[in-house]
Amino acid sequence: MKKNALKSSTKTTKPTTSKASNKKETLTMNVIKAEEILCEFDRNTSEQEIQDRAASINGVGLIHSIKIQPIEHESYKYKVVVGRKSFVAMTQIIGKTEFTVPSEVSFIEGDAELIAFAENDERTNLTLAEQIEKLAKLSEKFGIAELATHLSHSPQWIAARIRLKELAECWRTATKENRFPNFTLGHYEIIAKYSEDIQLAVFEYFDRRNTDEKIPLAKFSKMLDEEFTFLLKNAPWNEDSSYQGCGECPACIDRKNNGFLFDDMNDYGKARCQNRQFYLEKLHAFIAEKVEKIRQDEPETLHISQSREYPEGFPLDVEEVYPPHAWTQVSKKNGGQRAFIVCGPQAGNSIHVKIEDYYRKQQEDRANSAAGTEPETTEEKQPSTLAERKERKHRQRQRHCIDSLIAYLEKFEYQIPDRNTIFKLIACLGVDSVFRGNWGKDGTKEGIASYPLVDEETLDAEAWKKLTSNLVSELKQGQSGPVEAKWAEAEVLAQIVGFDLEKTFSEAVEALPDPKAWQELEKKEQRPVEEKSSAA
Repeated sequence: MKKNALKSSTKTTKPTTSKASNKKETLTMNVIKAEEILCEFDRNTSEQEIQDRAASINGVGLIHSIKIQPIEHESYKYKVVVGRKSFVAMTQIIGKTEFTVPSEVSFIEGDAELIAFAENDERTNLTLAEQIEKLAKLSEKFGIAELATHLSHSPQWIAARIRLKELAECWRTATKENRFPNFTLGHYEIIAKYSEDIQLAVFEYFDRRNTDEKIPLAKFSKMLDEEFTFLLKNAPWNEDSSYQGCGECPACIDRKNNGFLFDDMNDYGKARCQNRQFYLEKLHAFIAEKVEKIRQDEPETLHISQSREYPEGFPLDVEEVYPPHAWTQVSKKNGGQRAFIVCGPQAGNSIHVKIEDYYRKQQEDRANSAAGTEPETTEEKQPSTLAERKERKHRQRQRHCIDSLIAYLEKFEYQIPDRNTIFKLIACLGVDSVFRGNWGKDGTKEGIASYPLVDEETLDAEAWKKLTSNLVSELKQGQSGPVEAKWAEAEVLAQIVGFDLEKTFSEAVEALPDPKAWQELEKKEQRPVEEKSSAA
């Protein structure tokens, strides 16, 4: 009798009215013992969340019944599908040992994972990272179209969320930590469209600025396109509009195949290449050759930048370049001096500029202070010798290698160093400079109170991640300006993490070759020596 009653309880039980007595008689509800129900969490849940749920149930009651399903298990008859926190709060804190059907627990049919996602998504309890992971898993089971129907969302919405799995590790961490509070799901979806190297560049760009600005999605998309992709028509070597980009990135492949659906999207004037590394290497080779030719033919021409920051592999020493705040564009007839743009949106083009007096004086004062001499206005600046240029090229290649090492360090795809190595590096940098603040995880207490929660298996990895940010900062101190590259430091770290620095340097030599114009410069420098030798 009890078994049949339990079966009937899968349907909603309603109070009935006895016709004989005309009085309401509440039917006895079936009871399920708590020990018969399996409850396993499918997401991280803190002890505090359980305490809060118990307080809510004690205060206002159980608002939504706990949903369960029958299972085949040697120890349990049912499992919790929806309401895991409520179940644990009622059994472990409130002390509930039995549940009534259907007021406290009720049966539900369907896919358990789909039901759990729909319930949590509706109440906005899922973090972005959890939503991405669960949607991706469900799409493998149902397909995007069917899943969209089940969840009452469009296939585009499902696909956009799943695409967020393509976010680089730094962005996935940012979503978990809410590192950029003003970024919405739409911002992350836009970022996920780009390749990993562009995503890393975008992360560094916004991480350095730590901006509180709320950027509209349309403006954000345009900003990334302009900052991290390249208009083919603007390539300085593309005089005949024949340049078609790298041919490998998604945008280039679309153009190479059947083009886009709408004619305006096929406009060459709007065509972009997303292969940042490919374009920059080609641009830098062009700039290096052009600068060497200008030095020989037009030594009075200035080198200027439209950008305050220089991309990886920039072929010139930044000491030779006037930054954007140091010059103003003016016409030649108004006294403008010819200048070649070496960095920025119009790199590869020439304009006329006027160097701001305050900047020129500042540069002169700095140089005189360093030399301990008074300014000499009559002596013209001598062009760099071949040896000086080779030294700058060598430093540029070292910095290219160090950039690759930094990227390698930040991916954490290598074997984490042993604890002794980690502590030796901490000793080198200073404990205070490495660990500021308390060790802790989201949802846990920090400081000494977190001691029982520390997992020794992950402790070294956590310490190494914090230490790595300091190691990277140390390396970056030599990545710009007249200072030497942190090559000795790079050699130590490369050996520790198994990074082939020697091979990377060989690749840098190929990627950043000596300009062809150096051959002519070498001949010119040798002539006076040969003439002097002949005269002797």
